[in-house]
Amino acid sequence: MTKLDDDIQFLKNVGPARAKDFARLGIKTVRDLLFTFPRDLKDRTRVYSISDAPENADISVAVRLERIRERISRQRKSFLTASARDETGWMEAVWFHTPWMAAKLRPRIGTRILFYGRGTREFNTFKMVNPQCEFLETISEAENDDSVGKTDSLHVGRIVPEYPCTGHLNQNAWRRVMNTAIEAGLSQVQELYPDAYLQKRGFLTRQAAIKAMHFPAGEEEGLRAKERLSWDEALLLELSILSARRHLLTDRPGRSFSITPTIDYRIRKLFPFQFTAAQDKAVEEIAADMENPLPMHRLLQGDVGCGKTAVALYACLAAIANGAQACVMAPIGLLARQHYETINRLLASSGKNRVQTALLVSKLKPSEKQGILDNLKNGAIQLLIATHAAIAERVEFKDLGLVIIDEQHKFGVQQRTALINKGIRPDTLVMTATPIPRSLALTVFGDLEVTTIKGLPPGRKGITTKAVGTGQSD
Repeated sequence: MTKLDDDIQFLKNVGPARAKDFARLGIKTVRDLLFTFPRDLKDRTRVYSISDAPENADISVAVRLERIRERISRQRKSFLTASARDETGWMEAVWFHTPWMAAKLRPRIGTRILFYGRGTREFNTFKMVNPQCEFLETISEAENDDSVGKTDSLHVGRIVPEYPCTGHLNQNAWRRVMNTAIEAGLSQVQELYPDAYLQKRGFLTRQAAIKAMHFPAGEEEGLRAKERLSWDEALLLELSILSARRHLLTDRPGRSFSITPTIDYRIRKLFPFQFTAAQDKAVEEIAADMENPLPMHRLLQGDVGCGKTAVALYACLAAIANGAQACVMAPIGLLARQHYETINRLLASSGKNRVQTALLVSKLKPSEKQGILDNLKNGAIQLLIATHAAIAERVEFKDLGLVIIDEQHKFGVQQRTALINKGIRPDTLVMTATPIPRSLALTVFGDLEVTTIKGLPPGRKGITTKAVGTGQSD
């Protein structure tokens, strides 16, 4: 019995030489082969007559082969011409640089053939150059009429897969090997879901989906196969991310911040406005994460102007009230400066107990930068607003407890990690104004909880999104 982890060289139609070609594509086992899906599918199900055959389209034509001629061009290069007909007319097929094709076709004169390729019309003659061909009958059957017979070919008369090729691999060889793998090893693929779940979702079985990805019976079956396997991929990715996160959090717990009613009151008193209901809900979710001993990993999303900065500042002040430092990192200096000015404006009423803030960007005098670095290290600066400068090796915090990353999609994984590693398991809040549906967010940011601020504070104008074409001025 063929097993999924068997070397593919032992499959029929493979062998050591062809196995090396597959290995160049990263395919070494039967499992690798089954889960290497086509790069494209070609619909070869419709068979045209010669008179109805469209030009400049990849099509199939069923004809009877009448004669072949081998010729030499003026450039002394050989080519082969085959003349064929059906009840509606005549056509020619031409092959260049394929001397073996004459030996293949000569015994088939008088039999029905299916040509597949791109056709043109020249002087009322339909012509195909280098078409693929499939024999529809044996020589002994050639006495029958010219009606198109059925073929169980892997290459024509059906929806045909196309794969990446290398070495001596061609599409026909690929399909034969894949068909062998399906017949020999597909039964070993295990189902992930119970029958009741498959029926509820209307999913194909996993085996049926894999087969339909390679050789679908029709377009609908191909779409159902893609839906089923995409679901598997998303589910397995999500489970692996959640599993990794669970081990990461339980193996290395973080810190628990205390956000008492008194702290909450003192923070809210600093703002010259009341939070909206959506902001209150966001604060509630973030505060619950910060009080939890496991490190916070949360995405805060919402339209421009919805009040994300105020919610982020609440989190910063909560961390600072517990004796920790906070850092807000923005992708560009202009945005960092805007955050710095907004935060200082909101803190203007805090008096002598005002939180000590600093702006760290690349365009600072060496003496200014050194002063910030020294005060960060000794804890005099409680809240740092910065660009990528925050992840420089020279930047050290006394006790970094909260990291906030704005426009997080503009930072790489290593950049975000570099800042987080400047603290001991700090809480992390990432923000974006890019609309991300919750389902997509949970897939892409599987290690993050998601908070969405819906709506805008009173007095804020709504955000209008438009698609502007080339040459439009408004």
